[in-house]
Amino acid sequence: MELKYWIIASTTGKEKYHISTLSTDEKCVFSFKRYHMQNFIYPLTWEEFESLHREAWHNGWTYGPAFPELYEDYLVNWVYFVDYVDVLINARNNSHNRQYERTGADIVHIPLENGQVLLRHVPDAYKDAFKPLSILDELKHTTASEALKIFIGEAPPKWKWKELPSKRTYFYHPLHTGSSDWFKVPKEIFNVRNPNKTAALYELALKQFLLLDIFPFPIIQDTEIRKEVTGEFGAWLELYFVGYFKKCINYIQQNAKEIKKEYALAMPLYGSLQICFGETSREVISKEIDKEFYSKPISELAKKVHIKWTIRPAKGNENQKDNTTILSGAKKDRYKFILGINPSINRNNEDDLKKFMGGVSTKYPVKIPMLTSGKNSLSKSEFINSKPKNEKTKTTK
Repeated sequence: MELKYWIIASTTGKEKYHISTLSTDEKCVFSFKRYHMQNFIYPLTWEEFESLHREAWHNGWTYGPAFPELYEDYLVNWVYFVDYVDVLINARNNSHNRQYERTGADIVHIPLENGQVLLRHVPDAYKDAFKPLSILDELKHTTASEALKIFIGEAPPKWKWKELPSKRTYFYHPLHTGSSDWFKVPKEIFNVRNPNKTAALYELALKQFLLLDIFPFPIIQDTEIRKEVTGEFGAWLELYFVGYFKKCINYIQQNAKEIKKEYALAMPLYGSLQICFGETSREVISKEIDKEFYSKPISELAKKVHIKWTIRPAKGNENQKDNTTILSGAKKDRYKFILGINPSINRNNEDDLKKFMGGVSTKYPVKIPMLTSGKNSLSKSEFINSKPKNEKTKTTK
């Protein structure tokens, strides 16, 4: 089977190689080299990637175990993610340079904590990122935002074998130019108008926008599966995301000093509910990520939307239409899900349930927007716990 990329990677601490070739039998020898760059955003090794993917598979989040082509795609995505982060840092510290090595136009030397990976056929879309690009001349005097604008996302888009780059949609890949609402919405929020994706990414970096995914690989896009995964979500945050988040923030702050952080969520509804209302998930986020995570919304969004959340009893056969409200009741999916991710609540005790419903805004204050759809305008349906400030609240029928 023909592979798009050629990888020569050292395995865990041993001077051996996992080799994937293109359609030819050509191989080369690449010297083993150790890297010890403090706070660098190292990618996962194959062994780490495979282990995490297997854990996700056991929880029902993926279709099966990892395979080499998926890992290769992860590494390519890592290259463009780190390129973007370096551009973001360079907007604050113009002496900052790319932190990995390239040989020629499309060969990347990716450092691992236990060696390195040689990756071929990865075009250098950011070769001029540390000097003004001709298409970005109007941005060269732009002042970087004071705070990091952090979207917490769910996972990279679905991977398809041999899909053309023009059809693909990974956020940080400059050559993935397929239509993506998850890319259009940040452009809308931060008033980025350039149709060229590389230029748009450069401008988003100047504005200090950062998207960090909870999963490093694609997961099954199925609402029913999300409903079934409860306590495991918080465990996953501890297993992978906390370390990844800290690694990214530490790398930025090491090279650009202390930075304020503002947040929003950008993922399907039940992932957002997990982070905001799950007992385990919320504890992990507050203790390990940022104790003020839920109270520091991205300022550009705070100016555009009211952020609120209420739980109330359904009126008769009332359907869930209002995105700022959760209707309680035995047949209401959102309500049942929230109870499921709060095991300390006694479902059989009416007083406990009423206390929970009445105190959700004080026990679980959520002042960050949840972007849960992919629409290209700031509309009521786009933010599950928010309303545009110029839109009057409508009564649910």
